[in-house]
Amino acid sequence: MDPNTFRAVYIDRRAKRDREERRSDTTPNETNGIHGTDGEHWGVRQNIQTLLSTFSSVTICTSAQSCVNVLSNIDSNDLNPILLLLDVPLLPHPEEENSSPEGRHDSGIAASPADIFGLQLLKFVCAEIENTRMSNLIVPVVLLTGDDGLGKRDIPETNEFRDIDIEDPNAAREMQCVDNGAWDVVQCPLSNESAKTLHLHCYRAKRTVYKSRKRSWVGIDEPKSDNYSYLREKIPKRIKVSSSGGAEVIRQAVGQWDFSAHDFSDEELVYCAQTMFEHAFTMPEVSDFVIPSDRLIDFLIACRGSYNDQVPYHNFRHVVDVLQAIFFFMLQLEVLPRYGSSGAPDNSPKHPHSLSRIITPMDALTLLVVAIGHDVGHPGVNNAFLVTLKAPLAQLYNDKSVLESFHCAAFSQVLQNHWPKTLDVRKMMIDMILATDMGLHFDFMGKLDKLRKKYEKEGGSGQWDEKVVSDYRILLCALLIKCADISNVARKHECSAAWATILIDEFARQANMEHDLGIPSSLVAPPVTGSVVALAKSQVGFMNLFAIPLFENLSKVLPEMTFSVEELMANKDSWSKKIEQAVEGSNQPRAVPSSTIAPSDQRSAGGNAVLGTALMDSDMPRSDANTSLSGSDIRSGLTSPRSQDGRSGVAAPQHTHSGNGNATAVTVVVTHPKQKPARTNGYGPVSEKRPTYQYSTEHLRAGATSEASTSPGRPRSSPPDLGDCSDLSCSKGCCNTTAVVTSGTMQRRSSRFFKKVKLWKSWRKEPSDG
Repeated sequence: MDPNTFRAVYIDRRAKRDREERRSDTTPNETNGIHGTDGEHWGVRQNIQTLLSTFSSVTICTSAQSCVNVLSNIDSNDLNPILLLLDVPLLPHPEEENSSPEGRHDSGIAASPADIFGLQLLKFVCAEIENTRMSNLIVPVVLLTGDDGLGKRDIPETNEFRDIDIEDPNAAREMQCVDNGAWDVVQCPLSNESAKTLHLHCYRAKRTVYKSRKRSWVGIDEPKSDNYSYLREKIPKRIKVSSSGGAEVIRQAVGQWDFSAHDFSDEELVYCAQTMFEHAFTMPEVSDFVIPSDRLIDFLIACRGSYNDQVPYHNFRHVVDVLQAIFFFMLQLEVLPRYGSSGAPDNSPKHPHSLSRIITPMDALTLLVVAIGHDVGHPGVNNAFLVTLKAPLAQLYNDKSVLESFHCAAFSQVLQNHWPKTLDVRKMMIDMILATDMGLHFDFMGKLDKLRKKYEKEGGSGQWDEKVVSDYRILLCALLIKCADISNVARKHECSAAWATILIDEFARQANMEHDLGIPSSLVAPPVTGSVVALAKSQVGFMNLFAIPLFENLSKVLPEMTFSVEELMANKDSWSKKIEQAVEGSNQPRAVPSSTIAPSDQRSAGGNAVLGTALMDSDMPRSDANTSLSGSDIRSGLTSPRSQDGRSGVAAPQHTHSGNGNATAVTVVVTHPKQKPARTNGYGPVSEKRPTYQYSTEHLRAGATSEASTSPGRPRSSPPDLGDCSDLSCSKGCCNTTAVVTSGTMQRRSSRFFKKVKLWKSWRKEPSDG
């Protein structure tokens, strides 16, 4: 913190022109009556020189518009305070008493600051700071001037000041300025002592912000990790939304599924969101929630300021992508009015029994609002990171849906300031935002499975009572926001690949942060950057485990969503082809020990043979785990949701999805121990083991109990008759060297098998068994 870098913005109606003056290039000017040699008013010139004796630079403004432009263009990453010195006349202005009509700015004055000054401008700036549209490091101070600019004058006795019993009538005006947000009030001309006091005010503002950010809500100390300062809350700045030079392109893009948020700038993304909300406002059912365009833009800019643009994935661009996905879903479900050429065509096949009929226009608007705010304040790390770090947020929300709970609370504050009417449906919005926690994914898949079975059994919702319809309507909305949140894998392949690369980058940053902080990794596996094969495997794994079951099952109750399943399968095929091309493009296959092959690589290299045993279904993620599992974590490098334990010869399960999305296909294969060189005397090593044969339950149940296995004449060293193993095959011909036996579920070996083994071991009566 360098006090010499503090700046000042000085607005005075008597100034001749807008400019910036610095301490190094200022020379004293001789005065000539009221105006100096440069034509500037002597009082303005004296105030500028006094400010430059303490501040490094002074920006002079002649109007409120130029002052607001300067303050709005302050870099949000600049943490140096700025003194705002406003000239306010001693005599009250008539417009100061005007009431606040509907549709005006938060300060109660007209939204445009073109023709305001004095106390009105002070109200305007303080309202901008309070609503986070300007930096909270701006220190507004009032400079009281008379109409002739010569300082104090007697204030006429008015009703406002009549009841104040004070010796100095000017003090009433000073109190009025403080009541409207001024940090301090000084008299014109500005003295050196007053300038030093103003400098201390700036220093105090800097210290206040520094203390509040010394330990961010993420839980990382500032001196320890300056490289991760982007995790702290971001000071938003006001931007101008311009619809020129591409408004028609934007209006067409938001109604198509090939929409790509990467093609638009930040200002254009705000206009995209504005277009979608204004289309939703055309529904008469939501007329009570409609707000004017200027207030809608303020709301969208406040939402944008609540996201950190230094976080690669979870930023404003992501939520606009989610917003457009919800918008397109609602068009396909015909909940929103037809938008241009988008939506279901008039001659398209209708789905009379689709559950889309229970979704209301108010639900559609609520989904749009939730989409734009479901990740407010995201720090670029997952829930498990915050829990491991014992961050303040994790302790506040008891380690359960930490980020999602925070998003609800933070977004509620944004709505309270800019769209308070939407808080009437706050409970439904909370349910939707909490549904985006992928740690609860399989809970929602179970609920969706029950809904699907009920829907198929009863042939629709015609027999449902009002409570059942209400419960399933909220469930459908939660499932739709879940689909939209991970819809990047269902976009066109080029757009989907761009999102996947950005997400891996965010995980890589978290991995580096965990290494620097010396805490255990909260990721499923270390993210692999720069590898097309690793990226393709992670995407295919995420689709198989999460996306495809969710979209497929939802499309069975909402047939209009079938298009998303087709896009998913096309993307999966594209990623699978990249994996095949990479395998075929390798020069020569190398023999790699099974202990060095990652489970995710064992499935893709060398045909269908899989080394090792199979994982049980208990290794699947559970929704009641202590730490929430982020679905996007699975895309960081593994197709299995469980991190590997490092044991040799353990393979992850291959998952196939049935109607309920939870069935698991388990692969059981034949494995061989590592061969050791034979001894020179021609005999094998003493520790040499026989091959291990792992047959499926079907094979074990295929043959009846062999009488030879219990015959007294059978050699004691022979194993029980479990099938013909001499040629590595079974009697059914299904267990050769590279055979893979796949069944729908994992079943235990029959008790008859263990009885036979126990009988054989006791029958051998070898000393090692005694």
